[in-house]
Amino acid sequence: MHKIMIGTPSYGGVVTIEYLKSIIRLHEYDIQYTIALLSNPLLMQVRNDMFTSFVSDEMKEYSHLFFLDADIGIQPEDILKLIEHDKPLIGAVFPKKVKQAGAEPIWVAGSVIEDCNDGTAKLEYIGAGCMCIRRDLALELKKYAEDNKMMYVNHIEIPNEKPIDTYDVFRTELINNTYAYEDVFFCNLIRKLGYDVLADYTINLKHVGSYVYEVDDGGKIRSNAELRNLQWRYPSFGVK
Repeated sequence: MHKIMIGTPSYGGVVTIEYLKSIIRLHEYDIQYTIALLSNPLLMQVRNDMFTSFVSDEMKEYSHLFFLDADIGIQPEDILKLIEHDKPLIGAVFPKKVKQAGAEPIWVAGSVIEDCNDGTAKLEYIGAGCMCIRRDLALELKKYAEDNKMMYVNHIEIPNEKPIDTYDVFRTELINNTYAYEDVFFCNLIRKLGYDVLADYTINLKHVGSYVYEVDDGGKIRSNAELRNLQWRYPSFGVK
């Protein structure tokens, strides 16, 4: 049985239906999981908090930290697929919430470095919205952060709770004169340590906003009408 920690930044404490569909059937795939739901407008701080929790002794029985954002939809079997790739870092890419139906998607990912010809590719970076991190890599990152003083004190706003030393592995900074988000920084750090950033491009994710952004078989953004007609793909929870 796989035992994973699902880390979900949840702005305003809200998750989408597509996210809920992603995890509600995980038990069918022999996956035991705990969910860390944190609400904070500072996304990099939330991811750092989750990473810090994952590398603690209390979570040592968990094999993977699986970031799945509250606005992402993924089939549960694809969560298993990413875990069973057994890579230090792998994820799946999803379209940005910027285009209308029939348009070419703009992916939340960097350039392809190499196609591995097995359904995966090495990329410059992937979005942390769907990212699977194996424990051995996380522990190496923890040591790197300690050695390079990439830590800060997180003051918990709960009475009688002590401040927590937090690993600062998700941060924003200028890279090549471009403002880089926390997932870009994280992936650059991974590559600096000699690891590949991999994505399984056979996995089709949904990115939910005021419009559900999903790519069809022809590589175009689906229309709302198409999405309604595809609801059969998801389980019915009614009484049979």
